[in-house]
Amino acid sequence: WAVLVLVSLCRWAVLILVLLCRWAVLEVESHEDYPDWVQAYSAGLLEGSLSWQLIHWHWVNTVRDYCLGKEHLCKDVRRFIRENFDWVRARAKKHMHRDHYWHQVELFFIQLDGLEIGWRQGVKRSRQEIDIPHEDFL
Repeated sequence: WAVLVLVSLCRWAVLILVLLCRWAVLEVESHEDYPDWVQAYSAGLLEGSLSWQLIHWHWVNTVRDYCLGKEHLCKDVRRFIRENFDWVRARAKKHMHRDHYWHQVELFFIQLDGLEIGWRQGVKRSRQEIDIPHEDFL
């Protein structure tokens, strides 16, 4: 099935073919009249909210089960990812207003912020008690 909805900031279409071919597609278009950061955050929020269950299934099938019995290794990997994220994000924030590359990097991180918050809102709406560590969204 496919769904198309128009809203003032974003237009989205989702085509879910998970049962048939194990693939899902989500297209989000934002409105150019809004600042870049608003478009990025809103697109991420919408993506996370609409695809929260697919994100959760992916995490269960990859990270969660991989870390069973290897909690110490996963803790170290998450710490490394967090430190690297903090370093890159600090550079992006510092240089985003004068360098196009860093501007795009910061927009990516803003969209990722929206995706995680959207995912958490989707989980809350579902009334399920599941969680994904913040570092696993990075």
